[in-house]
Amino acid sequence: MSRSPAGRLSAFAATGLLAAAAFGAPPAAGGGTPDDGAGAGEARGEVVARAGAPLRQAPAATSPAPATAAHGERVSVLCAAEGERRSAWYLVRTDHYAWAAAGDIRVPGAAPPRC
Repeated sequence: MSRSPAGRLSAFAATGLLAAAAFGAPPAAGGGTPDDGAGAGEARGEVVARAGAPLRQAPAATSPAPATAAHGERVSVLCAAEGERRSAWYLVRTDHYAWAAAGDIRVPGAAPPRC
């Protein structure tokens, strides 16, 4: 079932607001180990983009990116979402919550759940 443009826009805006509200929030307590950086229910991912992965406030290439995860850095992947122009994004956790383009992050194993 496809959504209307208005439905996609409202879903995109709600997802962006969720990330904006969470951006800069401290990591969730418990779960995970210092070695893998992933909490309970989170997948472990690794930044594969040579220039690093811009960590954005919303799942859009035009969204501000106040931080960048370095190549090889491990990140916790909470879920996957569709952004502008059907682009794929992950909601990730490093020392902040942010959005990263799915192409910049390798997640071995099962795909992360949808947001």
